[in-house]
Amino acid sequence: MQINRRHFLRETTALASTAGLSTSAVTARAASRGFANLRNDFHLREGQTYLNSARHYPLNIHSVQAIEAYMDHMKQDPADESERRRLHEVKTKFANLINAKPNEICFTPGTMAGEMILMDGLRLENTGYNVVTNDLPYSASLYNYSKRAQHGLDLRIVKHGDWRTDLGAVERAVDNKTRLLSVAMVSNMNGYVEDVKALGDLVHAHGGYLYADIIQCAGSVPIDVQAMGIDFAACSMYKFLMGVHGFGFLYIREDLQGKVIKSTEMHGGVRLNYRPWVDEPDPSKDEIIIGERRGAARFEVGAPPFVSYAAAEASLELIESLGVEKIQAHAVKLIRRLRMGMAEIGFPSVTPDENGSSIVSFRVNDPQAVQNKLDRANVVVTMIPAYKLMRVSMSVFTTNEDLDRLMEAVS
Repeated sequence: MQINRRHFLRETTALASTAGLSTSAVTARAASRGFANLRNDFHLREGQTYLNSARHYPLNIHSVQAIEAYMDHMKQDPADESERRRLHEVKTKFANLINAKPNEICFTPGTMAGEMILMDGLRLENTGYNVVTNDLPYSASLYNYSKRAQHGLDLRIVKHGDWRTDLGAVERAVDNKTRLLSVAMVSNMNGYVEDVKALGDLVHAHGGYLYADIIQCAGSVPIDVQAMGIDFAACSMYKFLMGVHGFGFLYIREDLQGKVIKSTEMHGGVRLNYRPWVDEPDPSKDEIIIGERRGAARFEVGAPPFVSYAAAEASLELIESLGVEKIQAHAVKLIRRLRMGMAEIGFPSVTPDENGSSIVSFRVNDPQAVQNKLDRANVVVTMIPAYKLMRVSMSVFTTNEDLDRLMEAVS
């Protein structure tokens, strides 16, 4: 399969001609063209129908241009520190996206790295406290908790009821020893959107906290961590935030930093208060003065990948220009039509009606046979053979014609 370089180069050249415009102005111009005209803003293979953004969003030309600009900058002046200051802008953009403060955001290599920071900082093994989760999150998350359970964590996994959370079952599992209720706000298995507000209210009433894995919804479903009662959240950039691997965010509520969640990694720096480092040591201070980072940055170790932040900045500006509410409405409309069409040809959905995410999953009796048909038609989705599920995910560039090609391929 050949990359659609003609469209890609044409759009990249058009961007280059706007050198006098800011990245935000360029992405705003892209957004003004409407969803139906966004396909050429993404690096797609010629003739391919891509319905797999829940696995990895295709690169957008704005992020590619930002990466190239960063690399050009480094070639010219590798010691320039001005790019480092723009990292704060990326935190601010992500914080605005979820209605948080920039000092509540720290950079991580990805979602699971953020969840590990959280769990390590809580130090719950052999404490008498428990963690409650369900069986709809990403399997690596369940693996994380299950391994900790082997080392003394009191873990309670609530089984789903008909592919959605049974709030009554969660209520029976949560008690006054529940330190953390952990959920995926949107399940990677079927796109189910949790009622995080109800779950937050439940665990807060028992003195615990709510963690939400938001990788399958940040950028495609409106998130308000304050209104929803989310205390901690983590995600990576490479799905609906339209970025690249190796870069993500962890949100930690301001008043919980360093108190409920302790930093388990060494960070910050020291100043030496003795000769010959200083001419006149200050006798009122220690010889080694420890300086620690403030805010959520105290949970960061080392520098984030700068080339990834460049991509993140452009992608976040594109999402901001498009509007998350409009992105969600676009996906919901397409999924409503796809559910009806797939039901008619024998593929029932395991995703609740009018669910609100960009993901919908269907039952398949013979996953391999269906996968073969999709391969021949050059249609890309995620097949989950172990559970006989086919996951389809919408992008901002997805059209009704894409859905028609999927249904024609599997019918």
